[in-house]
Amino acid sequence: MKIKKRLILQGGLRREWFDLLCKKLFGPELKLFVPVEPGGNAMMPNPICSPEIKRSGLFKFIGKLVGKSIFEGVRGDSYMQQIPVRLAKSFLAQLVI
Repeated sequence: MKIKKRLILQGGLRREWFDLLCKKLFGPELKLFVPVEPGGNAMMPNPICSPEIKRSGLFKFIGKLVGKSIFEGVRGDSYMQQIPVRLAKSFLAQLVI
């Protein structure tokens, strides 16, 4: 019964999957993103993350998630997915190029 309620509410499993994935990827545990300035809330990719992570394609995957979120926001989809962090303008500008 609990799962059926989640399916009806605003995107259901897709939204929940996206939210959990973003919390993990942008969370402080993985240290993939760091604040642009100390105490700030804008985030940018961590320039000193391990080479294994850079080669793994994880940042490319995160870029696709961010792009999907931006695309859905422009289209005005009713089940728009939102990234739970504020990304630095310099990072977002690189996605457009």
